[in-house]
Amino acid sequence: MGALFYPAIIEKTATGYAVSFPDLACGGAGETLDEAVRDAEQGLDAHLDAMRAEGQAPPEPTPINRVKAEKDVDEVARIVVRYEPPGQSIRLNITMDEILVKRVDAAAERLGFTRSGFLAEAARRYIVSMIADRAEAAKRPASAPHAKEKLSRGAKTGAFREGTQVRKLHRRAK
Repeated sequence: MGALFYPAIIEKTATGYAVSFPDLACGGAGETLDEAVRDAEQGLDAHLDAMRAEGQAPPEPTPINRVKAEKDVDEVARIVVRYEPPGQSIRLNITMDEILVKRVDAAAERLGFTRSGFLAEAARRYIVSMIADRAEAAKRPASAPHAKEKLSRGAKTGAFREGTQVRKLHRRAK
């Protein structure tokens, strides 16, 4: 199954914006349009992934031009939100520090995951977090002190920021 595109209605609320999916019992909200859309994307993914986990097939999306307007909704816009169903699992061969593997295994067991399931969920959450961080950084003026884009975490240092602090951390790690 390929990507599905669900119609969504964005409405103005007293505290910001709400996004609803006429085909589904999920949505999103936020103080800004961007926040509301990001929340709706995450809500759509979570809702449809939960349906799939329960053995239910995602419903076919209604074409956006066939979605009827509701009288009591202060509609701002209509959008389509992409849902990419999980693909086929593939086997990976990765290398990790032995202690980290033990910690992953302990956490996975506590949470009821397999090692693979735990690492996949951690990767999903990290990706969502990075997308949100970049969107937040894009809203800040260029002169803001935190406007610099984060560097990816160094394998030994754990450093994120550019500049002197990173160099010092690199020296300590050697």
